Amino acid sequence: AEPVLVERDGLVDRLRGARGRFVAVLGEAGAGKTALVQTALADAAWGWCEPLATPRPLGPFRDIARALWPGEPELDVPELRERLLDTRAPLVVEDAHWVDEASADVLRFLGRRVAATGGLVVVTARDELAADHPLRRVLGDLGAGVTRLEVPPLSPAAVAWLVTGVDPAEAYRLTGGNAFL
Repeated sequence: AEPVLVERDGLVDRLRGARGRFVAVLGEAGAGKTALVQTALADAAWGWCEPLATPRPLGPFRDIARALWPGEPELDVPELRERLLDTRAPLVVEDAHWVDEASADVLRFLGRRVAATGGLVVVTARDELAADHPLRRVLGDLGAGVTRLEVPPLSPAAVAWLVTGVDPAEAYRLTGGNAFL
């Protein structure tokens, strides 16, 4: 079932209207970043970063390549970057707060060129990145080329609309408006 999004229409519209952009969808864990992107970009090619002690180099882009070009042999990095630039599908890198250095390099490459292609690159990440985090460096390097979409906590009214069997004020106090909680 498709998730029910409350108080997110403006963010969905901004994401649907973004072309030729690198978009960072940021918020606390459980804020609804993934649901937002899934709703706005049903035709996207997805890749995932994983919280592994030894990250998969280029893991999210390997996922995307398998989705876009199934059955093809694995591409070398330069060919992968060029093919990603040529794709019309929005590219989503999920959980980029766990991004590996090689994937951060590809994000930087795509981010510097996406405006010229009319494509769309979206990363989702928690908003608590350390100063030396690879994604923070990518976002800093891209500067004004990044559209930041902050996913805020839900309002007390939204929490009241969503909860059943629980006092809405207590639910809001306990969750702080976190959509997952």
